[in-house]
Amino acid sequence: MDNDALDRMQTALREKIRSMGKVVTQEVDGPSTLAAILKHLSLDHEDRLLRGIEEANPELGKEIKEKVYTLDLLLNVDDKELQDVLRTHPDEEIARMLKGRDMRVSEKVLHNLSARRRQMVEEEILHLGSIPRREADEAAREFLDYLMRLSDQGLVHFVDRDQLV
Repeated sequence: MDNDALDRMQTALREKIRSMGKVVTQEVDGPSTLAAILKHLSLDHEDRLLRGIEEANPELGKEIKEKVYTLDLLLNVDDKELQDVLRTHPDEEIARMLKGRDMRVSEKVLHNLSARRRQMVEEEILHLGSIPRREADEAAREFLDYLMRLSDQGLVHFVDRDQLV
């Protein structure tokens, strides 16, 4: 995707806002807006667009990718595959990445641990106490990077959001 395509997307977004009859008096956060739009596409389309953006502008691509690929992506992973991934991940890191996360994500992860391991992770969450948001986000980012590498190797597959039951 080239800069011309990005400019056209920006122009289209501005026109859409103008057509709504509102005066825009502040900057639109383009990367966040585009990330929100991408989350409504199929994962295949989303991935292709992100790769195009990364080719045209690696820094912008990375920024958008971090907004699109959040721990919510775990909701799109088959339970069996997630169990395999979690099996190799340390309890402390699982606990750290779950601190302050959406209940659906926490439930998905904890559901895919054995009863004994789930108890250990829950105890670890309590033991950690309050941690800086930056630390929890870093643990989540590392886990997501690992998950994406497994996906690139064909070991983890994401189900499109519209196919979820």
